[in-house]
Amino acid sequence: MDRISDLPDSLVTKILSYLSTKDSVKTSVLSKGWESVWLRVPALDLRYYDFPNGQAMESFMDKFLEVNKYSQLQTFMIQSNRVTVGLETPKCSVYLPCLKTMSIDDVWFDYDDPLTMERIIADCPALEDLTVIISRNDESCKGYFLKHLRVRSQILKRFCLMFWNRSGGKNRSVEIDAPSLEYMSFRELEGHQSAKIVVKNLSSLVMVDIDSKFEVYPPSLVGPEDTSQLMSIHDFFAEISGVRHMIISTSTVKARFSCNKLQLLPKLLHSCINLKDLIVDFDAVDKVPMGIKLIYVPQCLIKTLECVEINELEWNEEYGMKLVNYFVENSVILKKLTVRFIDSPVSNQEREVYRELLNTIKRSIRCQVSIY
Repeated sequence: MDRISDLPDSLVTKILSYLSTKDSVKTSVLSKGWESVWLRVPALDLRYYDFPNGQAMESFMDKFLEVNKYSQLQTFMIQSNRVTVGLETPKCSVYLPCLKTMSIDDVWFDYDDPLTMERIIADCPALEDLTVIISRNDESCKGYFLKHLRVRSQILKRFCLMFWNRSGGKNRSVEIDAPSLEYMSFRELEGHQSAKIVVKNLSSLVMVDIDSKFEVYPPSLVGPEDTSQLMSIHDFFAEISGVRHMIISTSTVKARFSCNKLQLLPKLLHSCINLKDLIVDFDAVDKVPMGIKLIYVPQCLIKTLECVEINELEWNEEYGMKLVNYFVENSVILKKLTVRFIDSPVSNQEREVYRELLNTIKRSIRCQVSIY
C-alpha cells in the first residue's frame, strides 16, 4: 500500500527537500501523480557533474525557478567540480529577504571591492549564519577572491571564515561589525600568516574558535609595521574580552620571544574577563626546555573559568605538564579539567597516579580531573 502518496503535499515536498535535486527528480517515475512533485520542493541542490555542460544546468535551473518563482526556497546549493565558481557583477539588484544561512566556498568575483560582501549581506536582511571559505589563490582563476572582507550586520549570529590556501590570509583584511554575533570562527592553514582582523561591536559574542597565526616580535625587533600589528592583535582580543567560551590553537599564541610561547597565554587570557570554558590543542613539536615559569594569573582564572580541556599532550613532556599544573594550581572555581594524551603506550595505572597527583595540588576542591 502506498501510504506516502496519502501524505499532505507540503509534507511530501518537505521530505524530498532533504534529498539532492537529482534524487528528487527520480521520484517522477513512480507514478503519474509524482511527475511534477519534485518541481514543488522548496530546495534546489545541484551538482555540476550531473549535467553535460553548464548551459544544461542553467536551463534546468531556469525551468525549476520559473515554476517556483512565487514560492520560498529553503535551500539553494550548487556544487561544482570545476577549478572555481565565479560571481559576476549583478546587472540588477538581488534581494533575498528570507535567506538565513549562506556559505560562500571558493567563489571568485570579477571585481575586488571591500564593499562587495557588505552589499551581499545587505541584500539578505534575515541572514543569521555566514561561512566564507577561500582555499585557492587569485592566480588560479580569472577573477578575485576578495582581499578585503567587510561583514556588517545587525542580526548575524554566526560567522565562520576559513583560509585554506598556502598563503593563508596574507595581504588580506577582515572587518567584522556585528552586535548580534554569538559565534565566531577564524581558521587558517597551519603555519601561514594571518589576515588583519578588525572587530567591532561584538557585545553578544559567546564563543570564539581561533586557529590562526598571530606573530608577536620582541621589542628590539619591532618596526613601524610590527607596532601596527601588535596594536591590531591587542585590539582584537580587547574586543572579544566578553567571550565565555574559547577554543584556541597553539599556533595562535606563538610568539617570537626569547622565551617559550606558553608564557604569552596568560597575557592573552587577561583580556577574556568572562571566560568560562577553554580548550587548548597543545603542540609539543620543536620545544626546547628553557625553564619557563607561568607566574601571571589573569582574573578569569580567579573568578569565571570553570572548564579547561588540554589535548594532544605527550607523556612526561615538560611544557605540557607545566601548562596543566598552571591551571590546576591557579583556577579558583574550576569545576572540570580534562587532559588527553597522544601516547598510547601510557598505562591506565600511570594515568591514575597522575590524576591523583593533580588532585593533591588543585586549588579548587570542586574540580573533577579526567585523564585520557
